[in-house]
Amino acid sequence: MWTLIVLSVIAMEPTQTAPIREASFATNPAPESSAPSPFTRPTRFSESSNFVVRSYLAQPRADEVARHCETLCGQLHDALLGEDESRVWQPKCEVVLHPSRLSYRQAVGRGGGETVGSSAIRIRSGKIFQRRIDLLAEDRDRALSALRHEMIHVLFAELFPENAPPRWAEEGLALLHDSEDKQVRHLDDLRQAVETRTTIPMNRLFATAEYPTGWQRAVFYGQSMSVVEYLMQLSTPDQFVRFVQLGLEENHETALQAVYRIDGLDEFERGWHKHALASVNRDEDPLLNRADLLGASGLITFGISPAVTN
Repeated sequence: MWTLIVLSVIAMEPTQTAPIREASFATNPAPESSAPSPFTRPTRFSESSNFVVRSYLAQPRADEVARHCETLCGQLHDALLGEDESRVWQPKCEVVLHPSRLSYRQAVGRGGGETVGSSAIRIRSGKIFQRRIDLLAEDRDRALSALRHEMIHVLFAELFPENAPPRWAEEGLALLHDSEDKQVRHLDDLRQAVETRTTIPMNRLFATAEYPTGWQRAVFYGQSMSVVEYLMQLSTPDQFVRFVQLGLEENHETALQAVYRIDGLDEFERGWHKHALASVNRDEDPLLNRADLLGASGLITFGISPAVTN
């Protein structure tokens, strides 16, 4: 079973008076490799409106990755905001394609020995001053598939620059953009939790500030993914974002009533539990088609690798 390792800290730079919100996400486990360090290879570079791509491999091409990042980010951005809104990121998001486990691990540190994708966002006083995604591109299909997940983390930082969004909401949405086989593994964890009655009570899930440890970590991922999927069924992606924002500004009870016309956490939990039971007992594809969740963004095909779709 693959794991998700997240490091989130509040730090203070010596010369700064404002706190820095720093979040690093590492996802999608992969086997070790003995491939050489990137420093023995030429760097390929491409820059677009919002991305700077550095690659130490001949394929995929840096310019094609940059174009794909723009398309993917634009479609996700418009779906989550409910409007076609132009954006210019300053600073641009750096995307680094690593040819070996060694170079990837040197770049991302903790978790780099177990993952193929990582994102880092640094925020001070509501202003983002670093966006970065690192991908282990030995297997380009796996790396580019991981890009969708990491892009959600980068976009959520843009949507919530002042206050960090709840863990379940951000991670649940990112997990819905993982490959189908990874989603099925999380669904298996949810199935076990439902059968053993060890799901996390909704008031605790919504209040979770840090990622759980031990056996509850697997339950947290599977349940978060399922809760976000349920909310997406109830309304549109931009309303999901509105719910998360209102939950931060007020509380989740108020947000549920205002956005979904649901009277409190107990009613919501009953509805979600029925959804979870139906999901884990389904024989066919257990999750919604992501085209239904995020419109056209669910149908993006990687031009640089036509076999890879999410």
